[in-house]
Formats: sequence, C-alpha cells, structure tokens
Amino acid sequence: MNGADIFKFLCGLKLEFSEFDWLENRGLSEFELLISVILTQNTSWNNVLKALDNVRVAKIQSLEALNTLETQQIATLIKPSGFYNQKAKRLKGFVSALLSEFGDMSEFKARVSRQWLLNVKGLGFESADSILNYLCQREILVVDSYTNRLAIALGYEFESYDELREFFQSGIESEQKAINACLGEFFKGRNTIFTDEKGINSNTSNEKLNLNSINSNMSDKNLNLNDTNSNMSDKNLNSHGKNSNANNENLSKCDKNSSAKSKNANLNGTNSSQNLALYELYQIFHAQIIAFGKAYFKGKSLNDEGKRVLKTLLH
Repeated sequence: MNGADIFKFLCGLKLEFSEFDWLENRGLSEFELLISVILTQNTSWNNVLKALDNVRVAKIQSLEALNTLETQQIATLIKPSGFYNQKAKRLKGFVSALLSEFGDMSEFKARVSRQWLLNVKGLGFESADSILNYLCQREILVVDSYTNRLAIALGYEFESYDELREFFQSGIESEQKAINACLGEFFKGRNTIFTDEKGINSNTSNEKLNLNSINSNMSDKNLNLNDTNSNMSDKNLNSHGKNSNANNENLSKCDKNSSAKSKNANLNGTNSSQNLALYELYQIFHAQIIAFGKAYFKGKSLNDEGKRVLKTLLH
C-alpha cells in the first residue's frame, strides 16, 4: 500500500472536501493566508476569522503594512486568536525576516525554501509545508494529526513527520492520471472551486486557501512522532464545514474510471477526468484525509463505521 492507493480509496468514498478554506477562492488573500498559519495555532478557526476581521478593519492588508506596527498593536488586533502576545511576536519576527530576506511576497513565494521557514521561530514542519503547498504551490504534501491517526488505523507507525509525509506522498506523482480520473467522478456534475466554464482550473493560485473546514491548529507541536520538531497536537483541525455522508464506494470504482480520456470536467459534469497539477492533488488529498477524520474518528479512535469502511482498503 502507498499514498496513491489511499488517495484513490478516499476518492471512492465521495467525501465532501471542496469547502475547505485553504483551497482557492475561499476568500483569503495571500497575506491573510500567510498570517493565518500562525494565527491558527492552538485555537479554533472562528477565532482566527475574528482576528482577520480586525486586521481588515484596521486596513492592514500587506506584509509591509503589518511590519510598520508595533508588536503590541499587532497583539491587540489578533487578540481573538488567543495567545496573542506570543503570536504577535512571532508574526512581527516572521514578517520582518521575510521582507529583509525576500523583499516582497512575490519573491518570497518564488524563492523561499523549506529550511528557511523551519528556521523561523514558531514555524514547524506542518506550518512550513502548508505555506509551501498552499501559498507557494510547491509539490509537497501537508500531513497532520488526522494523517497520523489514519496511518495508525491502517497499521503503520512512523517516527517522524517526514516519514509520515513521505509514505502518504508515495505513488501520487506516478499515478496522477489515475487519480485525476478518479477525482473526475467526484467533480462530475458539481460546480466547485476546481471547475470553471472551461473545466478544471489547473492553475489554482491558492492565494485564498480559507480554513473553515481545515483549521489545523498548527502549534507546530504537531505530529508527536518522536521527532522534537513534529509533535502532533490532537487539538488540530477544528472544522466549521460540513462533512458529507460518505458512501462506501471503494478503490475499485476509481480504478474503473482511470481510463477516462477527457482532461476536463465542466460545470455540467459531462466529462469525468481532470488535469489537476501535482501540488493541487496534494492539497485535495490533505483535505480528503481531514474529511475522513471528521467523519470516522472519535477522538483518536476510529468509530465503528470507520472500521467497516477501512476494511475495504485493508482487504
């Protein structure tokens, strides 16, 4: 079993994930997306939205504008997000370092490395990868507490964040065509953020990646897998979106559809295959795992329905 197998299986379950707020056209600007990575640590997404509203009202809508504020001014604006004094210091330090190193958002997106992000105080693996994948459109999968719980439920345990990520990322690049075909069945007949009048939008900007349904509470004490930099907090991913009642459709359905020839899925759903870029597939996989976790986990354990559903993947 590899990540591609799990991805295709989740596609077959028809989990609703397109309302997840870090996906394109969910309302956040690049600037808001970036600062939300820190704001969402150890709080609910509703609280993050309140903090972002304060920032908007104050007309702070760029890195440069935020950098002109004193730390205490930032703390006042983001107070609803909790731990606001600590977060204000981290935001101020992060934005100052970003502007000093890269000059502006465009250069940051183009040139930032994972290691540079990990050297920023307050950013761990999950936060760094979220910025790289959702904002910078890099081909890297974000994994979190739900990913770890799913791995354990499937009989896998990993000692580090990167081992977990590499396992779930495995096989996806080589099976892009099959996964796109599988997703085509999900998008069929739906007007979603991944479709437009021409079909699939394979150039998703991911500037807006809203989090009502993803909220991964990235304290970056996430993923406690015996890696000091990847402690997983099970308070992650508070969701305000709706999870659909997942059908117990399995991987074989995806496989049957993997030969679909069409590259686009239009709004009327007449086509069943798509051509999403690899970084977009990683975003969807991440969102699907969260949707599965919301639907089938109770705390750290699978509920009875979840156990039944996973049997179709395990056998």
